[in-house]
Amino acid sequence: RLHENACETFAARPWIWGSFVWNMFDFGSSFRREGGTRGRNNKGLVTMDRKVKKDAYYVYKAWLSPEPFVHIDGRRYFARPGAQTTIRIHSNQSEVSLYAGGQLVGTQTGAHVFVFENVPLSREGTVLTARAGDCTDTITLWAVEEKPAQFTFPDFQRAQNARNWFESLEEVAGTLETRPGYYSVHDTMGQIKANPVTRDIFMDCLTAGLERSLSPERVMVGDESVTVADAMSVGMLAHFLGRKKETILRKLHAALSQVEKTN
Repeated sequence: RLHENACETFAARPWIWGSFVWNMFDFGSSFRREGGTRGRNNKGLVTMDRKVKKDAYYVYKAWLSPEPFVHIDGRRYFARPGAQTTIRIHSNQSEVSLYAGGQLVGTQTGAHVFVFENVPLSREGTVLTARAGDCTDTITLWAVEEKPAQFTFPDFQRAQNARNWFESLEEVAGTLETRPGYYSVHDTMGQIKANPVTRDIFMDCLTAGLERSLSPERVMVGDESVTVADAMSVGMLAHFLGRKKETILRKLHAALSQVEKTN
């Protein structure tokens, strides 16, 4: 859904000349434990072994590729509870038809993504075929009484494993009041860097907390350089603050709030 929304957002804003997807392929990451697998970052559009193109891959193909195709999403979720399911299809064609067990479920006209509700499934297995012009794609799904355990992260804890850390940090930053005429975590990185005092405060607070992927030196580039981080508030950069994000963010805000701005 995020990738679909991103494509729609970019298409509606022709003045955006480009962007980057993180990441094309899953990749090794020693401290990750995602989906029950250790040592791998799973945010790629394609699996690390290059064998499986995920549904998100076909979002971009639907928007960007001239090669005609149709793709049924969710093929790895092959056993689904209940006698009906929702089928999502991606295609760069303008009309898509879906068949279940050889019977036409429906035909839709549109662009990029096509959603068919209440598609029937059977315990013996239902062959689903999508047709778009000369293109076809086929998968088989089975109806089961309960969702199989293999489709659920075994150690799932909502607050720990599915927390939107960026939202929680923004909420924390939003509660930190700014003293008129004084610095705060709401100031941009460029403003903090321009003052030697606030620059040192930033370095002292973050040195112990930054993730290994981003050192203070990489954020604090020389005055002759201009970085994307310069336009971001210090609070927005808080997701690099390691496991003690909230503690360091509050400490940094308290220290910055003691430094008066001068014109």
